[in-house]
Amino acid sequence: MTRQDDSTSHIIDPPQISHGQNQVDATKSCVLLETQRLVVAAQSGSQAAFSELFSRYSQRMYRTVFAITKNAADAEDAMQESFLRAFTAINRFEGRAMF
Repeated sequence: MTRQDDSTSHIIDPPQISHGQNQVDATKSCVLLETQRLVVAAQSGSQAAFSELFSRYSQRMYRTVFAITKNAADAEDAMQESFLRAFTAINRFEGRAMF
């Protein structure tokens, strides 16, 4: 029987990233780049780009707000108000946060 060197027994191997994880990361990067492209287009006045942002993110925002408020009408109002504010302030969006 071989004795294990106790000096290295506390070291934890880093997690292995599978090929599938690389694919997920690449997909997230593509989505982020597409979102950035849409924001820039919306900042240039493209209503179609802002409409696409709304289509992509409104349901996620609604679900998040509904989870907090537990009220469908309040969630709908908050989601619409948030997008209205985003629309009117899109030119001030600097990209330091995710859309």
